[in-house]
Order: sequence, then C-alpha cells, then structure tokens
Amino acid sequence: MEALMISLMGCAVGIFLSWVALQIISGVGGEGMNYSLRLGVVWISIVFSMGIGIIFGIYPANKAAKKQPIEALRYVG
Repeated sequence: MEALMISLMGCAVGIFLSWVALQIISGVGGEGMNYSLRLGVVWISIVFSMGIGIIFGIYPANKAAKKQPIEALRYVG
C-alpha cells in the first residue's frame, strides 16, 4: 500500500508539472499555439503509475514474507 501511495504521489506531481510546462509553452508560443493536457493521457499515467507501485510493492513484500524470521533480522553488511 505504501509503494502504491508513493507512486501515485509521484504521478500527481508529474501531472501537475506537465500541466505547468504546457501552460508556459502555450503562453510563450504566441496567439496560434494552444497546448492542453488530454484526460486520456492523464488516465494512462495514473494506471501506469499504479501498476508500477503494485509490482514494486508486492515483489519485495512477498520475498520478505517467504524468509525465516531469523534470516530477515540478520544484518548482512
């Protein structure tokens, strides 16, 4: 759950920065240029981010759950 939330927060920051960049580019581009962020692209980024968060959250948790407790507590430095 933690990996999913971190991934979605990163996605929200990325979407916001993309929107800001598009607003700046639209302002600098002149009268004929108008760029916008399509809703479909936003949804694709959210789904992709959720997938990454789930995959990279479940894999280490599953790997740790399969270890013996004494092995998990041992420090290998």
